[in-house]
Amino acid sequence: MSELTTEASKKIGHSPYILKTDIAQFFPSIYTHSISWSAHGIEAAKKDISPSSKDLPFNKLDFLIRNCQLAETRGVLVGPDAFRIVSEFIVSGIDQDLAAAVGNEIVGAARHVDDYYLGLRSETAAWVVLSKLRELLQRYSLNINDSKTKILSGLEPLNDLWAQELRQDARKLNGYGAGTVDDVVFFIGKALSLSNSFGTDSPVKIALRTLDQIRLYRKFEWVAVEPYLQRIIFHHPHCIDYAALLVVKRVALGETIDRKGWTVAAHDLLKRHLAFNHHHEVMWLLWLLLCCDLDVPEELVNSLIENKNAHIRALVITGFSEGKIAKKPKLSLGGRLSSTDQNWLLNLHARSVGFSKAAFGGLMSSEFEHLAKKNVVLIDIEEHLDSVRDNNVHAISRTRYGYDSHDDDDDDGIGFWPDDPD
Repeated sequence: MSELTTEASKKIGHSPYILKTDIAQFFPSIYTHSISWSAHGIEAAKKDISPSSKDLPFNKLDFLIRNCQLAETRGVLVGPDAFRIVSEFIVSGIDQDLAAAVGNEIVGAARHVDDYYLGLRSETAAWVVLSKLRELLQRYSLNINDSKTKILSGLEPLNDLWAQELRQDARKLNGYGAGTVDDVVFFIGKALSLSNSFGTDSPVKIALRTLDQIRLYRKFEWVAVEPYLQRIIFHHPHCIDYAALLVVKRVALGETIDRKGWTVAAHDLLKRHLAFNHHHEVMWLLWLLLCCDLDVPEELVNSLIENKNAHIRALVITGFSEGKIAKKPKLSLGGRLSSTDQNWLLNLHARSVGFSKAAFGGLMSSEFEHLAKKNVVLIDIEEHLDSVRDNNVHAISRTRYGYDSHDDDDDDGIGFWPDDPD
């Protein structure tokens, strides 16, 4: 991601005009049947929808993905690499169709996931290409994000200037002893103001990654900044994970935190996000409570296990198995644990930590029995705490939360994403 602007600039070359756009709600909007459409053609795929079709093998992939999400055809899971590959397969086919239809108007182009940078010969060509791209996307039940669509002069920067300026400010704070507490607070305030002005969480995410870069969790400035983190998670739910990772890193280092403040904030937000069924936010808030040994009352546990999300339930079981939840949750998993439905992680974890003794059923039952007998666990809070106790380990993983892997040895701040996909 840190190379995106440079690579896009190279690829669009001498283009006098640039069409910058993206796909609205890309992962949640993908129609699983379009996997087969992209592989075999729309007409052929609509005539033969059998998952066992010998002529259309990608029908099986469509079927398997639907099995991962309660047979839903709309949207794919955000996060797992397999779904990134499938999504890329679909949109790469759209790229080919676009090149075939209006490639003579395009000087050069770059795309990163759902973000397009298209270099055009003229402003008229930009409108023609935008119209064709919109048409092709709609054929696959996808849509242009009009709010992020711009036709720019070739001289305008591909990346927003505010992002470049904010990263420059981040560099000034970077390093040991650089910047006073007032400088850090001013930087956070600037990021929050930019976020409000442009309607995006990206400035806040850059700010939180900067706090990781300067190792704020090891410094006296933490006390002044901690209330900002607590307020940020109320207004920027997509930043809850970054804030939680910073707090947990400080706890792992043996430093103090505002335990009462984080407990109350997490409890209030969990009630809110459970009501709206916001799985991502619920997971990170619960993880924060467990990692920091903060109170998870029985009433809250009962609300969490009422949620049907298997990952949330699996994390509750983790809390109990690691002694962070006092009373065993009243969670019944039945007499047979499926190895192939959406509860596979919950079922495997329950058996591996001894929460359930039920046998596995389904196609992968023997494999799951083997893993459970080996006590293989895929959620391990203590292991995470142990891994981040090392002073040289960042709180926010470079490979999982927005950095490129080569940035691990790079502390000058230049590895920030130019913009975060919300």
